[in-house]
Amino acid sequence: MTARRGGFSPVSGLHVDLARLYGARDLDELRTEYERIASVYDHELAGPMDYRSPTAVATVCSRLLERDATILDVGAGTGLLGAALVENGFTHVDGLDLSPAMLAEAARKSIYGTLTEARLGDSLPFGTGTYDAVVASGVLTTGHATASCLDELVRITRQGGSVVFTLRSDRPPPGFDEEIVAFMEAGRWVLVERGDEFQAMPTGEPDVLVRVWAFRVR
Repeated sequence: MTARRGGFSPVSGLHVDLARLYGARDLDELRTEYERIASVYDHELAGPMDYRSPTAVATVCSRLLERDATILDVGAGTGLLGAALVENGFTHVDGLDLSPAMLAEAARKSIYGTLTEARLGDSLPFGTGTYDAVVASGVLTTGHATASCLDELVRITRQGGSVVFTLRSDRPPPGFDEEIVAFMEAGRWVLVERGDEFQAMPTGEPDVLVRVWAFRVR
């Protein structure tokens, strides 16, 4: 894996270093790195890296969900997925992230109903079956949320609702394949879509491949 190291912001001198994100040893270190780069995150990923995952998730949601569905964007960051959902006509989108600085950037977009600071893998501050759909883009990847987070994502999604996310496929994070199968065998969800692999950041990190998964909660 060759991390992108250039692309300094002309204003701040900051840049998004993917090696530091993928290589985070724990969520505290990951949070610190996102706090550092929050102000340049959109400029770097949406521009030079041609970040495609938010659009891919929003496209799947457009096929599966009503436009007035209540949606929670977990690992919302600065709101790139939220913006893609709103562009596709969704009207009730909330966000959750572990970084206050990233959430502050998301708040400036005025696209979320609520924004919550919380960590995936911990108990989430929402009641069982709160949302019609829970979605994530670029969160289930190396150095980020662990497979244990799926339990809470299913819990807070209503029966018949959807869980839609990108999952890195070139270097699958440990435990996700096993957890996905375990949930299906336990009757907690059913597979709706398993998308084709695509380059999440073709001009920034062309070796990183992901696919969109969609499940219906039972």
